[in-house]
Amino acid sequence: HLHGRGCSIITAADPEAALAMIDLTAPDIVIVDLFLPAGRGIDLAAALRARHRVCPLILMAEQPSERTILQALRAGAVDVLHKPVGVEELAHALQRARRH
Repeated sequence: HLHGRGCSIITAADPEAALAMIDLTAPDIVIVDLFLPAGRGIDLAAALRARHRVCPLILMAEQPSERTILQALRAGAVDVLHKPVGVEELAHALQRARRH
């Protein structure tokens, strides 16, 4: 759905692959799930922030606690979305991140 809104989407299978992909492609915005099968999204966010400070980061999770949201913001997230995320909600989050 986002391809028609001027977005190119690149995915990665795990945090290490994500960091390598981000290093290669230098994306405008990165979206990370906080709960990854092969690692914690917070750790990926912190590693990303250390490497690419200018890239806005959106984190998402299903029913994140207040503590988790604070951790995400401290890790450099510009937004935290609650899953499931609708297309319009994601589009608005991307617009906000572009202005950041």
